[in-house]
Amino acid sequence: MAIKALLLDADGVVIFPWRFAQYLAREHGITPAQTRGFFGGVFLDCLVGRADLKEELPPFLAQWNWP
Repeated sequence: MAIKALLLDADGVVIFPWRFAQYLAREHGITPAQTRGFFGGVFLDCLVGRADLKEELPPFLAQWNWP
C-alpha cells in the first residue's frame, strides 16, 4: 500500500519538542542562563543569514568550556 499522507509537526502542537538548551543543562551542566545570550541573541541572526555561525559560535563554546 502506498503512503497517501505525511503528517509533520513543525509547530510542536502534537509532539512537545525538547529544547537543546535543556539538553545542554542535563547532559553537560551548561545552564539555560549561560546559553541565553547565544540562543536569544546572535543565533537568531545566524538563522536568517545576518551572521555566520562558524564565526559567532567559538567564543560561546569557550565560555561554556565545551570539549
